[in-house]
Amino acid sequence: MKKLIGILAVVMFIASVLFIGSARAYETLTAQEAYDMVAAGTAVIIDARTTEEYIWVGTCALPDGTTPYNIPWKIWAYQFSDKGEGKVKAGGIVVERLFLHFIKKTFPEGTTLILMCRSGHRSTAGAEYLEEQLGESYYTIYEIDNPLKNEEDYPGGSGGFQGSSSVDPNSNGYRGYPERLPFCSETTEHPCVAVASSEMTDKNDSDSWMDTGLPMTQTVDKDKIWFYRWRH
Repeated sequence: MKKLIGILAVVMFIASVLFIGSARAYETLTAQEAYDMVAAGTAVIIDARTTEEYIWVGTCALPDGTTPYNIPWKIWAYQFSDKGEGKVKAGGIVVERLFLHFIKKTFPEGTTLILMCRSGHRSTAGAEYLEEQLGESYYTIYEIDNPLKNEEDYPGGSGGFQGSSSVDPNSNGYRGYPERLPFCSETTEHPCVAVASSEMTDKNDSDSWMDTGLPMTQTVDKDKIWFYRWRH
């Protein structure tokens, strides 16, 4: 009997270690929840998109009249073709060490951070990297994302600034000027979904900033952009 109890204890211990080790410490939330936390002064938003997206597409207009910090997880890079064709391929490269450096340089330990990108991919990677490098208790980390996005039948996510799969790809800010963006209003058929992350049951529920109808702007704060803020 004692031997059986001992075996069960070992099994439970191993299971608990495996469970804790695989648990994700950071949490997802909706854009509305993020907006409310910033309004209450309990968190700051980090826009992890490229600076080009931050300025040209637009970013969040926060309750206090400011914009989020822009600390990109990726930056634009250009690669010339190695086939002698004289062609240039544009794309993003991850700058995780630079990301970590500017996060630590900007925010003191204990700050509550809300990461946001276009649709949830970069913010997820950034949140995981921060916890991997700093530990779960250094910052309290959230990301604007759909908690159901990792289901195998729903790749791509539906969070961030403009991440809803329901957005018409021909009329969003990444292919046209911001005045063409589909906002929530009585004059548009675009859905306006403001549901708490904890209440989501449908993986098609949107929680992105634009889909929720929250304010955006192209008048950004220069001192919130990483290479202007720390240029000296």
